[in-house]
Amino acid sequence: MQLGSRARVRVVNEFVGDHVFGCHALIALQEGKSTLTFPELDELIQLGVVIQSLPLVDPHTEELAWDVPELQDARDPGEVSSTRYGAHRLNLTTTQRQRIAATFRWLLVGEPAPANLLSAAASALGIGQPALTKTVLAVRDRVNEERWLNLESLDQLGHYLCHLTRTITIDDLPADLAPRWR
Repeated sequence: MQLGSRARVRVVNEFVGDHVFGCHALIALQEGKSTLTFPELDELIQLGVVIQSLPLVDPHTEELAWDVPELQDARDPGEVSSTRYGAHRLNLTTTQRQRIAATFRWLLVGEPAPANLLSAAASALGIGQPALTKTVLAVRDRVNEERWLNLESLDQLGHYLCHLTRTITIDDLPADLAPRWR
């Protein structure tokens, strides 16, 4: 398990005991039952995790093989949570969003990739390629630092931001680059 930059986690299990791990920690949970509590999020979140090599369901009784209590959300009905997944919390300026969206427009609208992504995007945006390159590399470095990733290529960055996390969407494209079918 890998933590993001927002919250620590308290892990309770027979191997760790009762320990709080800091932001960006990498935690290898062992076989058995663990309770994970995130005390610093907007609301208390507690997860029960079972790692086992046996089948989860007993084939003879078709019941759970382990007696693990199901954790329930104790929030009041109608209350809206303000917690969001860390993958969606990459704060970018409007300019950064537009430049990244223009660079990866082909991914967003399902077109073939241009031969030179940065040259095509810079031309479409009406800016110099060095300015666009500086923005794209700054965003890539920030994503790598905040997510503990090692994205190297533009292709990796585009797929991560546009497809995996959906941090960048069609809505981030400047109006003149948005698809007409939108």
